[in-house]
Amino acid sequence: MKAQQLNGLQAQLKPCPYCGGKGQLKPMPGAPMWFRVRCEAYDCGGTTWALMGAPDAAAAWNRRANG
Repeated sequence: MKAQQLNGLQAQLKPCPYCGGKGQLKPMPGAPMWFRVRCEAYDCGGTTWALMGAPDAAAAWNRRANG
């Protein structure tokens, strides 16, 4: 996936559903096709499961009951 596409997905991420912090789209170490989104807040720990493809990880992060 190209950096421009990743930046576009990163910009579309909603705030963390737990603390309101910023989510960060990250590739999994040793598995460059797998991604997860993790809250950048030090004391939060909100994260998605590792999913194949950045679009799926971003969609999982943005899917929640509060919209």
